[in-house]
Formats: sequence, structure tokens, C-alpha cells
Amino acid sequence: MNLRALQSLVAIAEGGSFQQAAQRLGLSQSAVSMQIKALEERLGRILVDRASRPLRLSECGEAVLREARAMLEALARIEALAEGTGDLAGTLFLGVIPTASTTLLPQALKALKTAHPRLGIRVESGLSGELTQKLAQGTLDAAIVTAPQTPDPAFARHLLVDEPLVLIDLPGEGDPVDLDTARGRPFIRFNRRAGVGEVIDRLLGQLGTDVETAMELDSIDAITRMVAEGLGIAIVPRSTLSPAMARRLRILPIDHPAARRRVVLLHEPGSRKARLIAPLVTALQNF
Repeated sequence: MNLRALQSLVAIAEGGSFQQAAQRLGLSQSAVSMQIKALEERLGRILVDRASRPLRLSECGEAVLREARAMLEALARIEALAEGTGDLAGTLFLGVIPTASTTLLPQALKALKTAHPRLGIRVESGLSGELTQKLAQGTLDAAIVTAPQTPDPAFARHLLVDEPLVLIDLPGEGDPVDLDTARGRPFIRFNRRAGVGEVIDRLLGQLGTDVETAMELDSIDAITRMVAEGLGIAIVPRSTLSPAMARRLRILPIDHPAARRRVVLLHEPGSRKARLIAPLVTALQNF
């Protein structure tokens, strides 16, 4: 029996669609569909109710799913026994917010791949809310996100970054010394649907500061470039400023306990990928 077909069935059950299953497995949607069709033909039974949205497995499909998971878990244990030297093998599906993908992730992944060359990590970028939803659906094994205001008890969490938010401005543009004296200046806001955007929005609310939103952007790089051209002021996490950009801008601290951004790695407690997640957390916390 085709191992990939069993993996496809598990991915459909966890993702709810052929598209999500394909993304998780790194295959085309048509390839996943063909794997399932071949499995159904071999067994002589329909396994997936294709008319339902999200996709659901048939009663027979659920029974096959239980056995498929058991077989895949047994295979993972066999592979672990074969490692001998302690080298990790397998594939980890990781979601990451854009700000962490450029600051936190590259060096950590390089160190991890050097230490464990047989460990594969598939990375996808997204907003914190989207990644958390995919984690809950099982299409991701772990997610690096901005820490939510209220922690979700469904996930284990590991603190990776706890950093200040700073006000950035172009030197000579009126020289405000804090947010109050910057009142009335065009404000370049981070997308409020993003985790860091929510943190900044809460900070402004707690400070009681009214800002004149001139732009609302998804990219920290775009925001800092707009500020560098004198088009407004912004609040950003300190680590997102490259050395070159930091030299061009005036960086002002914000004296408030809410002026911090925390980045965490989330995963399901007792995840079957726990052996792969643990060294990733260690690598990330070392950078």
C-alpha cells in the first residue's frame, strides 16, 4: 500500500480540503487527489465525501484514518530507532509571522540544519491569527506568532522574544520627543489584523493617544521606508530595524509597560512532532 496515499488521507482529515493537504505535503492538489483515488480503488470503497465543505471522511474513511495514523506513528518510531546517533529525521511544518521570518528565523534554521541535516522544515508565512487557526486545524505543527493578549490554553507556548516598541521618525521633521508631541503628524500604522498591529493599537488606546492614520501597511520594511522618506511617524518593534535603517531614523523609546512586543512559538501539547519541535525552540531561543 502506498505510504504517500495514507499521508494524503491524514492530511485531508486534518486540513479539510485537498488544497490544504497538498500544501502540508508539499504536493500539487492533483497529486493528492490521485493518491486518494488510487487508495479508494484499491480498497473498493469511498473514503472522502467530496460534496461536503469542509471535506469529511466517510465512515470507512474514518476507520482507515485510524489505522493510517497508527501505521505512520509506528513508522516514525522505527525511523527514530534507526537514528542511533541522535540525529533527528522527519519534516516539521512551521508557520511564521513576517517580522520573525526576517529577524529570528534565518540564523536559527541554519544552526538547526547544521546540527540535524536529516530534519526538514517547511516554512509558510502569515498573520498571527491565520497561523494559529492553521495550527488548530492540524495543517501546521508549530507557529511563531505575536503573543496574544489572552493565551490559548489549547497550545503550549515558548517565549522567543520580549522587546520594546519604539517610535520612529525622520530627524529634523519637527523633532517630537514623544507620542504626545507627535500628535497631529501623519501616522503610518501596521495592519491591525496582524498580531503586532493589535499590540500597537492597544498601546495607543492605553496611552489615550489619538493618531491621524495616513497609511495602514502589512510590511515593516514598507513602514520604515515611508518614515525614512519623511511621510510620517510609526511605532515598530525595535528588532525589526536594520542597522542601516536605524542610522537613518530617530528612534524614541515609549515609556509605558504595554510598549512591548512578545513573540512565542505555539504547538499542541503532546504533539507527535515534539522531538522535532524541541530543538527548534532551543535554536530560536539562542538567537
